[in-house]
Amino acid sequence: MDESLTDSYKFRKEGNEEQHKHNQKVCTPKSEKYMQNSRRQLDAVQYNSSHKRKIYEGFKWEHEYYVYITSGYILTKVVREVIKYWRSTGLKIVMYLDDGLGGGKNMKEAMLASEKIHSDLEKFGFVLASEKCNWVPIQGLDWLGFHWNMIERGYKNNRKKRTEKLLRILEVFRIQFHYGIRLFRGKFIASIVGQIISMQPVLGDQARLRTRYLSQCILQRASWNAKVLVSTDAFEECIFWKHKVESFNEIGSRLSQLTYNVPQDYYVFSDASGTGFGGFVTTGSEDDSLEMFGSWSMAEQAESSTWRELEAVKRLLINFVNILSGITLDNTVKEAVQDSGIEVGSYMYELYPKMCELLINSKSDNTVKSYFNSYKRWERFITLQGHKSLPAQPVHVALYLTHLLNNNSTCHPISNAVYGIKWAHEINGLNDPTSNTFVTSILEASKRVAPKKTEKKDPITPETLIELCDMFKNSLDLLVIRDLAMMILSFLGFLKI
Repeated sequence: MDESLTDSYKFRKEGNEEQHKHNQKVCTPKSEKYMQNSRRQLDAVQYNSSHKRKIYEGFKWEHEYYVYITSGYILTKVVREVIKYWRSTGLKIVMYLDDGLGGGKNMKEAMLASEKIHSDLEKFGFVLASEKCNWVPIQGLDWLGFHWNMIERGYKNNRKKRTEKLLRILEVFRIQFHYGIRLFRGKFIASIVGQIISMQPVLGDQARLRTRYLSQCILQRASWNAKVLVSTDAFEECIFWKHKVESFNEIGSRLSQLTYNVPQDYYVFSDASGTGFGGFVTTGSEDDSLEMFGSWSMAEQAESSTWRELEAVKRLLINFVNILSGITLDNTVKEAVQDSGIEVGSYMYELYPKMCELLINSKSDNTVKSYFNSYKRWERFITLQGHKSLPAQPVHVALYLTHLLNNNSTCHPISNAVYGIKWAHEINGLNDPTSNTFVTSILEASKRVAPKKTEKKDPITPETLIELCDMFKNSLDLLVIRDLAMMILSFLGFLKI
């Protein structure tokens, strides 16, 4: 099921209730030996003559062998092979027991998949509930308690009757708590928590974070019918869900939540214990990481582990906020637009974000990335020294280039540093500090005094080839023989030096 496309279509197949009552699928075991071997894997009960016609989950047995109480397990195993076959042909489908959902990238593809699956199910002998199946692809349907909406880039929401049921229970709970009732049956509290947790695919992690105190109340029970004391914190969680569940459900949850491994400009790592915290920031380049660590006060040590983890991240980001910020292009352009007399909200004011985008796109993507990384290295250096990176002082830039040369940098990173600083100032409408004679002179000097990395490769000699042939002279591997033949022919031909 391609869930990331806006024009995806879906069709649905649900199991027939009559399949469990009258329209049975008859499975005739071939022999008693077959049944006895299968019994080792599944739970079984003795099948007697008085229950010969009893049906379990749509299956019946014609002979007096064994009837399995785990027939759902059998159905899953049978359907699994069918799903493998469909997916091997490129069909997009997912099954949950006897409920299925399939689709395609467009109407035509989804219709072909629907017709193929429909015909295969009938050919394989499955009994379908025609009144519950939807074989015409649509872009919105209810399945497994959720509403699947493929129109707006693929969202799912809880069905309205689920949220309405939860709200009714929460309102009853609120009224009783308001009149001084503090003892509730553990089963009642568990039903509230269970309904909220069942909506987690839409509500997200809030479903568990905002039911912790309710769960603590449930753990105090002596039995499910025994009453437990509901704390004020648990009551506040119920009020939270009473006010928020509908708004969360309207927002919904994206069907496609893939996390792509896209290279980032910065990577932040942090950790916290009961006594202290630490972390570091890397720039994704060859530069050393920025480290920070500290200890908790006595009051902070008493806080929860979650608070300490989040506080460690907060302190790390605040400490390096200047380095993690961009080139402030948005703020610079916004201030320039407002200073020119353009009113906020006007048509010309609304054009400034596009203007920022065009300024960035004045160079190719690779060039912008190279300049940006060079500028961020400069910003990191000058910020740690206690000075501003934008606008930069020419003498500070010259000292930065001297620092690079002093650390045996080659001419290439020094040139990149100059062009990166120049680019950041130009797109922000600032004076270029790299045009100063200090900077230009040091840039010219770097071409003469900077070390040049030359790593000359060792030449291949006839002795090297003879040694390789002796090493693999008894090899029967065709790949080894092929590689040796290619090296010898290349050495004797156009690659010989």
